[in-house]
Amino acid sequence: MFGSILKGLKFISGYQDECCPICRESFGFSSKYKCNDCRVEVCSDCKTKPRYLYKEIACRKCNTCSLTAMKTVVLVKSSHVGGHKITRKFGEIHSEFTGRNYDETTDNLKYQAIKMGANGIVELKNEKSTHSETTKSGGSYYFSMWTSTGIPVQLEKK
Repeated sequence: MFGSILKGLKFISGYQDECCPICRESFGFSSKYKCNDCRVEVCSDCKTKPRYLYKEIACRKCNTCSLTAMKTVVLVKSSHVGGHKITRKFGEIHSEFTGRNYDETTDNLKYQAIKMGANGIVELKNEKSTHSETTKSGGSYYFSMWTSTGIPVQLEKK
């Protein structure tokens, strides 16, 4: 009887023949995670929590593609990009979160720029603020938090 109940649950929940599109393992009763980029559901082994997405999920395929594309984004603190011509400017973007690491918020800007079709960010600004927490012993722990802003652009070599 217990076996027929399990079969019924698998059928009703729609898990009967589903498998992860990346590793091809059956989901069974394990959790599924929806990729923030491609919206495909993957298993826990094929999901990542990349630092550029903060609390969101990416599948291994999208994470690899994003990281590769992010390496090509040109970052400039001014509006002058030597050896390149700006062919299109987008509106200013802000990091989607405040991070304890400068690279996290800059990577988030790169990720947003790629999703907009940009290959560069000009007028990059990183702002640091200092925060504190009380430790268990009653002392204070001071740490920095970062936010980033910039203007995504499409660049073309001169």
